[in-house]
Amino acid sequence: FERKWCMRCRHGSCSLDDKVYIEECSEDGVQKFDFDQINGDEILIKLHGTNRCLERLYRDIYVKNCDQGNSLQRWWAKGGAFDEERFEISQLSATKLCVTQPHHPKADEEVYLETCSQARDAQTSFWERCYSNSC
Repeated sequence: FERKWCMRCRHGSCSLDDKVYIEECSEDGVQKFDFDQINGDEILIKLHGTNRCLERLYRDIYVKNCDQGNSLQRWWAKGGAFDEERFEISQLSATKLCVTQPHHPKADEEVYLETCSQARDAQTSFWERCYSNSC
């Protein structure tokens, strides 16, 4: 059976400078994200209802105040597209890197950037958007 894994901050709420982790998706305390289109290729990934965005620092991902002029907060769908069933998350300034976790998912693993080829080998390179708590 396939498990669904979701991104979220530890303890269910995100504060400035927090890192993002994965855990099994559940209906309680699901972290929601908005995809704000910047241009035809890039988006900001915002914590729902806030002005906080995901930002890359080297290979780590942190929660920061949104700044659409900051290229480290601009995300690109490398494989697929953000409006398709599944997609890889990368940045135009780091096209060989994809958002993933260290290996086959397990709860409380840090979400970070790894080479897309390594993430694909581990079958952890693809993400999908969920539009309800039933995902």
